[in-house]
Amino acid sequence: MELNDKLISALGSITVSFSTLELFISYFVWGLIGPDPKLGKIITSQMSFSRLLDLLSSLFKYRVHDDKKIETLKDLVTKAGQAEEKRNTYVHSSWWIEYGKISRSKITAKRKNGFNQQIQDISIKELKEEADFITNVAGEFNEFMRPILSFLYEHDKGG
Repeated sequence: MELNDKLISALGSITVSFSTLELFISYFVWGLIGPDPKLGKIITSQMSFSRLLDLLSSLFKYRVHDDKKIETLKDLVTKAGQAEEKRNTYVHSSWWIEYGKISRSKITAKRKNGFNQQIQDISIKELKEEADFITNVAGEFNEFMRPILSFLYEHDKGG
């Protein structure tokens, strides 16, 4: 596989992994809202990832009164925020390959810090590690939410 194809594959893995994480967090929010997932979809469909995490945290604290689980969710939300930063860094960068070396550039001009340009050489291995981090965070969310949503579903039905 050529280096360009490997780069595209690694960036695709980051993108798909983040999409999976976002979907799991959405499922979690929908389940916390109640038994009708359509209502959750209506509420969350236009939310930024950051606002989705805020809503998840608020709903979780409202519905689950277990300090240990709340602390676990807080840690997962922190990891999800890190995953978003990683995804944004790579997806919103410009890429080039020169002399067998992969480089990226990201330019920002924000009110607080003004102009900033990052240029970084990066390997396929490093990009795959970033994708793996995001995949692992998605898996942790999935494992954490399943028993909680199952319990809440049974509780909400009166079981």
